[in-house]
This record gives sequence, C-alpha cells and structure tokens, in this order.
Amino acid sequence: MPRPLVRKVKGTIVVAHDDHTVVMLVSELLRKHGFRAVSAFDATQVMLMVRQFNPQAVILDHGIPGGTGMDVLKRLRALYEALLRALGLPPEPAESVAPAS
Repeated sequence: MPRPLVRKVKGTIVVAHDDHTVVMLVSELLRKHGFRAVSAFDATQVMLMVRQFNPQAVILDHGIPGGTGMDVLKRLRALYEALLRALGLPPEPAESVAPAS
C-alpha cells in the first residue's frame, strides 16, 4: 500500500494583521508554498506566537492593535538582542530592519 505523501515544512511564519481575511489569504498562500503559517491579530499575540513557535519570519501589519508594527519590531529586537547577548553573539546592526516601501 503506498504511503501518503508528506510535505516537509520549510519553516514557520507569523502572519500578523487585524483583518482576519488578510490573515487567511496570506496564510493560505504560505501553506501552498510549504510554510506553516501562524496567525496573530494584535501585538500581544505576535509576541506570544514568536516565543512559542520561533518563526523564520513575521509578516506584520503596521497598524496592528496594541501598538504599531514598529513598536512590535522594537520589542522583537530587544527580545532577540537579549538572547544573542546571553549566547555571547553580536546582535544585528540597526540597518538590518528596513521599512517596506
């Protein structure tokens, strides 16, 4: 009997937006391309999902409830800089986070 085809997940991406339709559409597109999509609808959920799933990327709405996208990025950066310091690694330079044009 043939075994079911199992697709290897390429990575996890947090999709953060207050519009559920946007989250659903982006998540479905990511799944079709082999990623696990994790949803977040406010700034607090973004931080929880990042801590829980350790994603490879975060797709973040600038106007997410609970803070701006830049507020969330600052919190994420502080979280990872503290982790990098604990591991004895240098954090990324500030220029590595660029706003979308």
